[in-house]
Amino acid sequence: MFGMSFMQLGLMSTIANAVGKAISKVVGVIVAPILKILAEILLKSLIIPFLQIILKSGLINTLVSLLINLVLELSDTLFELLGWKDALIDGVIKAADGIFYAISTGPIVDMLGWTPINFFDKGFHNHFGDQTLTTSTANPYFLSIHLMKDGIMPTAMIVFSLIILIELFQITVRTEGMRNSGFETPFKLMVKVAICKILLDNTQMVLEAIFNTGSNLFFKLHELVGEGGIYSVDDASLRNILTQPSVKWYGLVFIFLQMGIQFIFIKVVMLVVPFVLFGRVMEMYVYITLAPLPFATFASQELSQIGKNFLKNFIGISLKVVAMYIVLLTFASMMLFLIFGHAGDVSSAITAIVSTMFSKGVLFWVGVGKLALEGGVKPLIFAIMLLMSIMGTDKYVKSITGAFY
Repeated sequence: MFGMSFMQLGLMSTIANAVGKAISKVVGVIVAPILKILAEILLKSLIIPFLQIILKSGLINTLVSLLINLVLELSDTLFELLGWKDALIDGVIKAADGIFYAISTGPIVDMLGWTPINFFDKGFHNHFGDQTLTTSTANPYFLSIHLMKDGIMPTAMIVFSLIILIELFQITVRTEGMRNSGFETPFKLMVKVAICKILLDNTQMVLEAIFNTGSNLFFKLHELVGEGGIYSVDDASLRNILTQPSVKWYGLVFIFLQMGIQFIFIKVVMLVVPFVLFGRVMEMYVYITLAPLPFATFASQELSQIGKNFLKNFIGISLKVVAMYIVLLTFASMMLFLIFGHAGDVSSAITAIVSTMFSKGVLFWVGVGKLALEGGVKPLIFAIMLLMSIMGTDKYVKSITGAFY
């Protein structure tokens, strides 16, 4: 029986193999081509057109954008619930305070207090009376005074005398033959001569009164700003702007980075200020040394314009620090307003970039352009504006005093 079973199994196996081969051959020859044709028809007529419709309609991009926006909103809500967003806001406000006070206070602004007298005593310290000035010629101011009194003043007196003689000669020519009339002309000359002599004898006092007036104006403004009497960073207003729903946590991070870039640019520009102030003080030393010569021209009707222009120029140089300080304060407040005024736009630009980063549509490039403008171009433009304003203070004081540089 076992032998018959094995024989039956072998026969059945042979039959099964034959049937399988027959079916496989039929499928390979008839069924497979039919299925392939059906698959190609289905793919070309249904699946591919359907996918093309979906892609052209932007449905996938819309779904991806919605998903990304949902993640961004959830992350912003999470940051707010965990208190991290408030920490970011505090950091941004502290950065704003740092930028404002770096411009309106600090070592650079301290240099604005330099005058020809306290150039080596660093302005503020001497102004508040906690340092003693040296009267030796090691201080360039006293060197200038020494050169002015012992070197330039004798020459100025000679010029003064010659001017008086010329004026007397001209009066004699003009009044010749007028008999008793015209006596008031010599009297006017006597008054001018007396005033001019007083001015020459008190040249140092007059010049110190002028540049100390400019310096005192600066210190008054600085004391008011330092006390918050005129202007300081309004932290409450900044916080109201930064807590708006349109300002997201990633927008705050970008603003913080933007302010860091702005701070670096400002520091580079502020390196120019010491050179400008040094040039101003050196110019004042020259003016102080040569002051008696233009002062001597006040006795002359034709040459008095020289002395007037000298005084205008010296007053302009003395007021230059006040103009520079006003420029720094105005720039600081304007810069903070322009940065924080677009806080919501920065967040929307970042959202547009992240939401469309797969499709790179118009919103993507608009967002990239906006971030490039806010993060790099705008800080650079602000720095250039600050530099041009600082260098243009000469023009400001010139227009105020009518001086000619």
